[in-house]
Amino acid sequence: MKFLPIITAIIQFFPNLINHNICIFDFICYYIMTIRILSSKTNSFLHQFQFFKDSKHIGHCRTVIDKQGAILSDLEIYDQYKKQGFGSHFLKNTEQKLKSEFGVQEVSLLAWQPSGGFEVVDFFKKNGYTPLFKDIASYDDSITLYDLHRLHKKL
Repeated sequence: MKFLPIITAIIQFFPNLINHNICIFDFICYYIMTIRILSSKTNSFLHQFQFFKDSKHIGHCRTVIDKQGAILSDLEIYDQYKKQGFGSHFLKNTEQKLKSEFGVQEVSLLAWQPSGGFEVVDFFKKNGYTPLFKDIASYDDSITLYDLHRLHKKL
């Protein structure tokens, strides 16, 4: 029973919800999240991970897997689902799937963030990633100047 601790916590903090089963059910639905893995038919090392909350597609990422590990790219959680823990949840579960289904032992990525910003790199650091190099590269797409951070994590 995966949801028993959640239900127990709800009852402890919100005892008046016991008589409102619909509220408890809605709360539990919030935690039904899945990852669908789409693998390339022509390149066995390319995979897309799609993130779902209930039946809604809320984000995705792409991976390239080789003997040395996996490279994670294009991790995106759609704006209306940001700042709610979904990014960390799906990153952690993507790492678990990479390890259990593909034998990956380490993950690397290139984090782009607007120059002077901190949110993107802080997100990955919060999830156990460390910088590969002290130097920060940059990229200018003629609209925004980005700081490029190479990050790494052993699983």
